[in-house]
This record gives sequence, structure tokens and C-alpha cells, in this order.
Amino acid sequence: MGTFLAVHVTCPACESTKKWCSQPFVHNTPAGNLALSAAILFSGSSYTKVSRMLNSLNVPAISESTFTLHLSSYLQPTILHAWKDHQMGLFRHLATLDGGLMLGADGRSDSPGYSAKYGSYSVLESRINKVIDIQLVQVLYLLAFMFAYNCDQI
Repeated sequence: MGTFLAVHVTCPACESTKKWCSQPFVHNTPAGNLALSAAILFSGSSYTKVSRMLNSLNVPAISESTFTLHLSSYLQPTILHAWKDHQMGLFRHLATLDGGLMLGADGRSDSPGYSAKYGSYSVLESRINKVIDIQLVQVLYLLAFMFAYNCDQI
């Protein structure tokens, strides 16, 4: 069960039992397992690399399917929620500025010679020097937009 350890103890004299858990739970998920998934994601590493390292040290770890479940159930929704809150704060701040918006935008897909299907498109407000939106788009649509508005190529 990953980083989780439970010890069940039975008293031989009175037969009372106790259960000790090495960590608390977050919605039936051991918190240490969730913390391990978060550490892998936020460090920029990959599950495979961390799993190999822990395995070579004989340290119990979570499975790749558990890591993927943690990403989809907890980590990605939390990141998205934090980004939306931050973005709304930026929008409230921008609404107080005089003179409208000064936006810059750029799209990026892949290095020349490669055929990426998706690219990212970012929008920056230049007076506060903050990214106010990021979108993942199909390269076909990104290139069509850039052609339509006579933008520089990626």
C-alpha cells in the first residue's frame, strides 16, 4: 500500500486489540502516498524515475496507476482551482487599472521538423508583466489563427 504501514496489536492477556497507522488518511487515501505523488509532480520528475530510485533502495512506493489516480482525483483539480483563483485575482486587479489592457500573446508548438499535434498559447498583460491565460490548442487552429492575424510563425 505504498508508504502506508498499519500495525495490529493484540494483547495476549486480555485479547484487546489496537491498530496503529503510520499516517493519516485523506478521503480513504494515505496522506503519505498522496504526498509522494505530489512530490513527483511538483519536482518535475517522472513516476518512472522516482519509482526506479525508490525500488533500488527497497523503499515501498505507490504503483503507477495509483499515481495516475492521485493526479486525476486530487492534484490536477487542486492546481486548476488554484490557477482559477489566481486568474480571478488578476482580472479584478486589471479591472482597476486605467487605460484598458496592453496584451501580448504568443503560441508555441514544437521545434521545426517535428509534427506536434498540440501547442500552447499564452496571453500576457504587459503593464503588470503577468500571464493572464494559457490555453492548450491544436496546432492546426493555432497556425490558422496566426495566419489570419498576420502573426510571426512559431
